[in-house]
Amino acid sequence: MRYLKLLIILLIIPCVTNALELDMTKKGTLNILYKYGETLVSDTNVYLYRVAEYDKAGIPTYANGYNLNNNLNISTTNEAILLAEILNDYITENNIEFVKNCVTNDEGNCKFDDLELGVYLLKSSSKTNLEKQYYATPSLISIPFEDDITKEIKYDVNLILKTEVRDVTCPECNQKHEIKTKVINGIIDPEQIVEHEKDITINYRGYDGYKLKSIKVDGEEVDIKRYSSSFTFNKVIKDHEIEVIYEKEEIVKPVEITPTLDDIFTYVFLFGCSFVFITI
Repeated sequence: MRYLKLLIILLIIPCVTNALELDMTKKGTLNILYKYGETLVSDTNVYLYRVAEYDKAGIPTYANGYNLNNNLNISTTNEAILLAEILNDYITENNIEFVKNCVTNDEGNCKFDDLELGVYLLKSSSKTNLEKQYYATPSLISIPFEDDITKEIKYDVNLILKTEVRDVTCPECNQKHEIKTKVINGIIDPEQIVEHEKDITINYRGYDGYKLKSIKVDGEEVDIKRYSSSFTFNKVIKDHEIEVIYEKEEIVKPVEITPTLDDIFTYVFLFGCSFVFITI
């Protein structure tokens, strides 16, 4: 039987051979590490598309929705790269939905669980900072695959994405944005200038004897209980304005009662456990 070989990182790894059969009751997992050198690519989406399924003998056939005639029995790196490009274009042109996605954490990791056996196309978003853009080219992944050394079928895959980097010109990245502030009957931080995609917090408080009435951010009212003393603009990409209004607190004065001679007062004296009432 011919066997499928897929490009994983920089290796050609056979997924099944004549001597082994697949356990169709099992599910697979895929652990992703998105990095370039020592740079971890965090907060970035990774997508999986199940392009083919296996039978018990490990023969791949295209999944529903993939009307392609391209041979799945590939055996070289160049064939794997070419097929990944063809599948990527096909998915884009036909608006095919991914079956699963995850977002990399601060360590550049994300994990897929309970994966049906088959061949997956892996795609990821790129991430751009002030100077660089990190991106991973679409790759084919086999769940499961056959270890080239032990010949053991493995249903759990650990994958380091083949990540590339390029210098970028990001006009927005050098932009600065203005945060306009306004307060009535109180004190607020002055107008601020913030760098693109940076966070900034605006603090405010009312004068003595004044309570918070309303907060408007870009003309829309926000919850005064949640933002009682400050408001944070996250990842600023445009100008903003905030207006805070305080109103005078109402002071309720106690009602004074002036007694007259006709008023009746009852004094209560406590002697031990007895009450004595004397009326004047």
